[in-house]
Parts: sequence; C-alpha cells; structure tokens
Amino acid sequence: MSNPIKIYCVNDGDGKQLIEKNILHTEGYELSFLASGQACLDAARNSPPDLVLLDVMTPNLDGYETCEKIRDCSQLNHTPVIFISADTSIETRLHSYASGGDDYVVKPFEESELKAKVRATLKRKQTLDLTKKEVSDVTLSTMEIMTSMGEMSTVVHFLQAICLCANYDSLAKKVIKAHQDLGLDVAMQIIVNDEKLQYFTDGVENPLEDSAFEYVRNQGRLVDFGQRTAVNFPYVSIIVRNMPLDNPDFHGRIRDHVAIIGQGADSKVKALESAMTVNTQRENLLNIISQIESTVVNISKNYESQRVSNQSILATVRESFEGSFMNLSLSTEQENALHAFVEAADSKVNSLFESGINLESEFAVTLKQIDEALKASVTESVEEPEEEMDNETLTLF
Repeated sequence: MSNPIKIYCVNDGDGKQLIEKNILHTEGYELSFLASGQACLDAARNSPPDLVLLDVMTPNLDGYETCEKIRDCSQLNHTPVIFISADTSIETRLHSYASGGDDYVVKPFEESELKAKVRATLKRKQTLDLTKKEVSDVTLSTMEIMTSMGEMSTVVHFLQAICLCANYDSLAKKVIKAHQDLGLDVAMQIIVNDEKLQYFTDGVENPLEDSAFEYVRNQGRLVDFGQRTAVNFPYVSIIVRNMPLDNPDFHGRIRDHVAIIGQGADSKVKALESAMTVNTQRENLLNIISQIESTVVNISKNYESQRVSNQSILATVRESFEGSFMNLSLSTEQENALHAFVEAADSKVNSLFESGINLESEFAVTLKQIDEALKASVTESVEEPEEEMDNETLTLF
C-alpha cells in the first residue's frame, strides 16, 4: 500500500474547517495544520510534505518569507506551494509568484476550485519527480558508459603497447601500468621453460603470494578469493589484490578487463618465447654455415696445393719419359704415342681438378646465399627500441 499524500496547511484559522472538509475527508489526504511559517519549516525538514497550503499572513514569518525559505532549502525546494489569501489584488498574486509560489487561491474559496488546484499541483509535482528520476537515471547510465569506455581505452592501449615489447620485463611493466590505470594493485607471474618471473605493482613481494599462485593455477581461468581475484593462462597468472567488492557493476567489468589483459600478456609471452627459439636456431645455423665456409676454404687450399704438386709430378714424369726415349731405341711413332699418352693423362688430371674447383665455387655461392638470407632475417628480428604509446593513437570518446 502506497503512503498517503501529505499536505501541510499554514492558515490563520478562517478556512481550516472548509479545507479539512473539502480535502481530508473527500480526497483521503493526510492533512497537518501548523500555526506559523517557522513551525511549517521545522516540521518540513523532519518530514517533507507533498504540498504546502500557505496563508499569505502568518505569525513571525509571513507567507512570502516562508515560501522563500522553502525554496532555499535543498531538501524542500521542489515542494509545491499554493498561497491562500483574501486579497485579490494582482500585486499580491505577483508577490506570491516571485517568492516561489505555484498557485494562488482566494478566500473564501469554492470547494471545486480548491480540489482542482490541489489535484493539478500534485499532478505537476508527480510529473516533475518522474522527469527528475528519468534524468537522474540517464545521467547515471551516461556516467557508467563513459567510465566503461575509459576502462576499455586503457585495455586497448595496453594491447597496442605490448606489440613493442621485446622482453618479459618490458611486458610486465605494461601489465602493471594498465592495472594501475584501472586503480588496481596486482601481482604477476610469468612461467617460461620452468622458470618463474614475478612482478608487483609496488615492487614488494608478499611471501604468501608464491603459494597463492601455486594454488590458483589449478583452480580454473578466473578465481575469486576474498578481496582478490586471480586470472590464469598457460604462461601468465595475475592476482588483483584490491577488487572493488562494494560495487558489483565495476567488479564485473574489472574481471573482464583483467581477463583480457591477462590473455594479451599470455599471447605476447608465447610470441616472445617462439621468437627467442627461432633466433637461437638462426644463430646455430649461422655458426654451422661459418664452420662449413671455413672447411670449404681449407678444401680449396688443399685442392690448389694438390694441383700444384700433381703438375710438378707430371712435369717430372714428362722429362723422365723424354730423357729415356734415347735409351729405349723407340721409333718416332712410339715416341709420339707415349707423348700423347702423357699429355692425355696431364689433361685428365687438370680437368678433374677444374671440376672440383667449380663444384667448390658453386657450393660457396650457395652457402653465401643461405648466410645472407639468415642474416637478413635476424636483422629484421633485432629488438626495436621501445616507444611510449601516443595518447592520440586511439581515441574512444
């Protein structure tokens, strides 16, 4: 059952019975009669009415002063006031309006007139109250939307910023900064290759948090315990130390934001680990290529040394053959055949050496191409200097 409409009546007594009869008994309002303007103000501050019927002439404070004080009071300034007076002059009506009155009734008044003015004034107040509530609700919703957009801006700036992170420490700084911008105190743990790296908003480690991280890692993606909330991913866990439990809406949004930040950080850790693995493999390949190049150089030197030695041996054999021709009593045809045989052997040996040199040259070119390709790839992955994100890079509102 709704509360009855409360009306205060500050009256000199002439119209009390008529007001009582016309309003209280026929409309069911809760009517209170007060002897002075000050008494009305005192009662209204303790229990605000829905409407005040105010006589222009009242003891101590007159009706005008009483109405002005009602308008000056933040608790009462929207309370409607209907002035009652036997004065019909336009000056009195204007004075009533200037002091803050909503309507004016002349005594003696007609029953129907008083009822109509009371109903109309209460209807206007009801409409005004409803409008104020709607405005208040819209304002609150707008503020919540703006706050939420600001929070999302922080999250998106974080996701942009981590693209420039080249190591785990710089990533952790971005994570801590994002949570600080959301008003949160956090602890963060990164696990890579069985190594645990821990970071904190205040730089101070809580000895119990290591155990807390061990516990929450086996409890699911999001874990609430006391004023703390933990978010877990394969490489990253984050514990928020000061969740806003007194604000359910903000609490829900923060859980979502922390989960997004955690997921972004986890993906970046995975990317950094992969990049480090690839860089290590590249360095190993470059070392192997360097060793192969050194071996090829040594083979080339040995080839050249053997070629020189073989040419010397063949020259010696040729001289020996030519020197022995006189003692062997060979015919011209036989000597020519032997010369041809030695020349063919010399040419064949030189051809074999040339083939080996050409193969070594082609192999060296191939190694050089592989080396240049790997070095170019390594150069592209060299750590870039970190830059501060431009606040104007992203504007959400």
